[in-house]
Parts: sequence; structure tokens; C-alpha cells
Amino acid sequence: MKPPFLDDIYKIIKQDDLTLAYSGEFRDIMTDRIIELAEVYLESNNESTKLRRKTSFLVAECFQNVIRHGIKDPEVRSKNPQRTESFIIRFYDGKCYILSENTVVNEKVAELRGLLEDVNSLEQDNLRMLYRKMLEEGELSEKGGAGLGLFEMARRSGNKLHYSFKELDGGQSTFHLMLVLENVEKQHTERDYIPDFEQIEKVIRTLTEKDQFLIYHGELDQGMISPVSEIIERNLDAQKRPLALKIKFYHAVITILQFMGDYNKFAGKNFNSLLSLGITKEGYVIYSTLSVSDAIRERLEKELGKVRIILDDMKADKSGKEPGWDELLDEEDPISQRQFQLGRICKSINYNFHTTGKDTHQFNYEFHI
Repeated sequence: MKPPFLDDIYKIIKQDDLTLAYSGEFRDIMTDRIIELAEVYLESNNESTKLRRKTSFLVAECFQNVIRHGIKDPEVRSKNPQRTESFIIRFYDGKCYILSENTVVNEKVAELRGLLEDVNSLEQDNLRMLYRKMLEEGELSEKGGAGLGLFEMARRSGNKLHYSFKELDGGQSTFHLMLVLENVEKQHTERDYIPDFEQIEKVIRTLTEKDQFLIYHGELDQGMISPVSEIIERNLDAQKRPLALKIKFYHAVITILQFMGDYNKFAGKNFNSLLSLGITKEGYVIYSTLSVSDAIRERLEKELGKVRIILDDMKADKSGKEPGWDELLDEEDPISQRQFQLGRICKSINYNFHTTGKDTHQFNYEFHI
């Protein structure tokens, strides 16, 4: 069952080719996984090698921006429960949007804003010249290259840097930085990206306000599953929750990702899927959405009905495997098996179908662990 906040996000990203929004623990190794995810997408869409290299660099640089500018002092970090660190990559309308969010102390805002204004005041030719000069003269900031990184992000993307600061409690502010990358032949040098910036800010804000730590929208083939699952695993490593609970949640997420992959194989094409992972007081919640046809809806309802009968029997403490279960549950059918696995792992499962057009439905799934 898709909650209202996810509907609001879906309205923004439903036309996207790929969206990954993440909020939580930031480690260097996760940069590689996000780059891997972007490269799988770009390769599958036959984008140029030059664009792939630029995207990989900018993803890494923007991700590192969170680590570089973020507050490291645990005592200072703990003073502000509003503090967040987030990242989003979005492929939409032939462009790649990359946005990072982190918290900075207010004393650094004026310096950082001035640096950003300096970068945006320069044309591309001047950016290249100044960048070479900074490299030659070794003019690196105390943040270990923060200034150089901003100049390089503007130079490589070919667009202005979009940013905002929002003051929080505890003498801190939220810093948003967005990059826009597109093919040179498609570049819109005069385009106003403020609406896009505000949309992505809304996605990040909703993500953190609703305690969701990952939202994925796009095709889910095997190449996508691996980096997404490792990002989730690294986030769970940092969470202070019972290990058994985290293992159950991770198992459920992997099963859902596999189910989505199995579904696309059965359907004979790759559909865009929506997956959202969140934290609750008692555990975790998973929301997923798939686009299905009449025939597939009928099959899913049939399989889910079978699984529910079996699970109800198990909850009634019936011992052993009841006669007739083999006929109910097709052990050779991966879709049927995935539903059964999820039913055993999750505390509760809810689902519905919402008709979106002729022979098309939105299949919404909700799991609690």
C-alpha cells in the first residue's frame, strides 16, 4: 500500500529513467557502488564513454563533498537531531542530476557561499585556466581540496553549481549542492534549473522526514541489484539495531529485488520499479511498486492467495507439511517461492492493485519487519 508521501515522490520521479536517493551512513566504499550503479545504467543506454567518465567523476566528487564538508566532531554532530547526510542521483530527460546534502557549522557558511559564487561567476574558459593555475600553484583549501573540487565539478559538468543553505538548530545549517550533466550537443546553457533543484530538494526532505533511508526507481536487472544491495548492507552495518532484525530485513530486501527481477523475466521486458526502505520504532518497513498487466495481476493474485493460505496454516501452529501444500505452492515457480519466503520473514504483508489504464495496473506492496 503506497503511503501519501511516496505518492508525492512518485509524481516527481515517475518519468525518470533511474533515481537513487540515499540518506544515512557515508563511507568511501559506497562511492564505488553508486558509480557502479550509474555505469550499469549508462552502458545499458549506450551512452558515450566520455559521458560515462564524466558521470563517474562527478558522482565520486559530489559524494566526497558530503564527507569533506560534513561535521566530523561527534559532540557537535550530536547537538543537532535535524542533521542529515543524503545523496541523490537522477537520470531524467537526457540529463544526470546529482545532489548532495550535509550539515555544516554556520561559521563556515559565508566562506563556502563565497567560494560557490566565485565558481559560478566564471565562464568555462576561465574555469579551465583557473583550475590549471590552482593545480600548478598548489592552492588547496584546509578541507583538503574542497575549493579545487568545486571548480572541477563546475568545469566538468559544464553547468553552474546549484546550492542552498538552510539554518538549523545548534549553530548548524543544511547545505545542498546540485550538479547537472548532459551531452554537449544537448546542453541548455540558458536553462533555468531552479524548478529541478526544488523538486530534488523535496525528494530529499521527504526521505529524511519520513525516516526512509533509500528510494530506488528504475529498471531492476541483475546488474542493478548488486550495487543497490551493497549500499543497503553498508547502511545496516552502521545502524544500532539487533543483528537478527537487520539480517531478516536484509534478507527480505534481497528477496524483493530478486522477485522484481524474476517478474521482469516473466513479463519479457524490464519495467521500472519503485522501492522504498524505511525505519520504524519496532523495526523496518519496505514499500515497492510494479506496473503489471491484467494477465500478470491475475497470476499474482492467485499466487498471493495460495501463500496466504499456507502462512495462515503455519500461524495456526499446524505441525508438519499439510497434504495439498505441494499442489498449492509451485516449488519450480520463482514468483511463488519469493512470496512464500517474504511471508515467512515479514511480520505483516499488505498489497493492492490500482488500475492506471487499459490492461495496466500498479501493484503496491508493503512489508513490516
